[in-house]
Amino acid sequence: MTAGKRRKSNVLVTALGIFALFCIVILWGAPQHTSAGWFKKSDRELLHQALTSENPRTVEKCLNTFIKKQNHTAVLQIKHHARTMRFAARRKLNSEQKLNPDSVKKQLAPWVHIEQKADLFFKRTATNQKNTPP
Repeated sequence: MTAGKRRKSNVLVTALGIFALFCIVILWGAPQHTSAGWFKKSDRELLHQALTSENPRTVEKCLNTFIKKQNHTAVLQIKHHARTMRFAARRKLNSEQKLNPDSVKKQLAPWVHIEQKADLFFKRTATNQKNTPP
């Protein structure tokens, strides 16, 4: 191998190594629970996503995030959204005449769970505030 070809192959190997390292860093640092700022949604975007979603899993995921951040206003808004969605699901079931107890429970249970989780958060924070000295 001549010196020119060796130099080109060394440059190519170095470039591929840097590219591979870059990809590994991005993929390793980009999971869902990352702390990297460019992958996170702002609180406003997250709250908007929760308040416009009809999927209880999405709403609960956002609720958990706001509970971790101790954001009382957002938790209260999500609780009201869950209550509204529970009433909407109930109206939908009533209009479709599907009042089978199992179907009602299946449709309403996730929203009730979200409301209960928010209530529990407020009870815990109220208890913590009572126990702190003035």
